[in-house]
Amino acid sequence: RKLKLLYVAENRLERLPAQPGKDEQARAQLETLRAPLDALLVERPNVRLMSEEIMTYSEMLEEFRVSLFAQQLGTSRPVSAKRLARQWQDCEAWLAAHPR
Repeated sequence: RKLKLLYVAENRLERLPAQPGKDEQARAQLETLRAPLDALLVERPNVRLMSEEIMTYSEMLEEFRVSLFAQQLGTSRPVSAKRLARQWQDCEAWLAAHPR
């Protein structure tokens, strides 16, 4: 696993000069999707332990990071910005039903 991660890191470093805008765009997209979770975790630090929906969203974010920056590793499930948006709707529904 360490060798594969090293290979991915080397591959990304080699491609970075040719695609700096692409990496920045992907990073910005990931940050936008992560922002509501980060804000929620400030208010309710343990909410992931209480909500399967929020835990799933958190896991999907990590898978999305892999799909953006380390495609060679593959993801354990299909993930996209659209799927994350739908999952966040499920999180919001859970939060509405469990305000505290």
